[in-house]
Amino acid sequence: MKHKYCIDLIIYNHISNRALMKTLTTCLFLFCAAYMSAQTGKSTSSVKWNASTQSDIPERFIIHRATITPFVENDTTFLYKKTHQEGKYTTNTKIYIDKKEWKSEAYRRWLSYTSPDASTLADLNKRLNPLKKKYPESLSKHSLHGCPQTWIPLCSFQGKLYLYDGNNQLQFNDPLFITNSMEITPYLIRSFNQVSPTHYRGQFCSEYGNLPFDGSLDLYMIDAKRKVTIIREGGKHKEYALYVAKETAHLFDMINWRCDEEPEGDEIEFDKINYPKLIAGHE
Repeated sequence: MKHKYCIDLIIYNHISNRALMKTLTTCLFLFCAAYMSAQTGKSTSSVKWNASTQSDIPERFIIHRATITPFVENDTTFLYKKTHQEGKYTTNTKIYIDKKEWKSEAYRRWLSYTSPDASTLADLNKRLNPLKKKYPESLSKHSLHGCPQTWIPLCSFQGKLYLYDGNNQLQFNDPLFITNSMEITPYLIRSFNQVSPTHYRGQFCSEYGNLPFDGSLDLYMIDAKRKVTIIREGGKHKEYALYVAKETAHLFDMINWRCDEEPEGDEIEFDKINYPKLIAGHE
């Protein structure tokens, strides 16, 4: 084996380096840049977007509804499109809806890809060292009680759910819970229980003890058929977010960004949801 990144997890899993590498490669993922397909052709016409009358999030659960008016050009629905000219340089920012039936297979490859690159493995291995020192004892395995292992972020735009920020996946791989936002972060699963048929609760701890998922995590299934869930972080701010299980993510379209330069981040807005009320409405 060329890389010896997996040895730091042996104390937790009691398995061979080869088996552990297989475990790591099934729980990691590439950045969402891998799935972006090129936008070709120039716009020749623009028409008003006709939103679906069927909403994923009922209006009574939306505190503030996104007010952007999408538009269609050459069969592509845009939420934002801007060209900036500075001297001889031109930069473009496009935010649009990728349909699940798009011709490129990049979407399907992204949903099924499980092999990390060497730098990702090295980063994970580095983050595991402090955990091994902080918790040198062997940890018990935990049943996930049927809870899906990999979760992909969703956003609500005018009541409809879309895949969004696919790089920021959450991964259960007992005894680890792994996040990949700004950087990959492993947590130890201390416990995981099924409170009700639609409610799971876990206890996690990180190397620092003050990260977003330190403490308890609550997972509320609000759409059992499509496996849509609300996840509440265990940190002091108790942040909520929408996710979908990876195996049903193909049921949703994706909001995609194509930017020549780093976007400002405020180009578009999404619905603001009353998460406690939405959870109560599905219990």
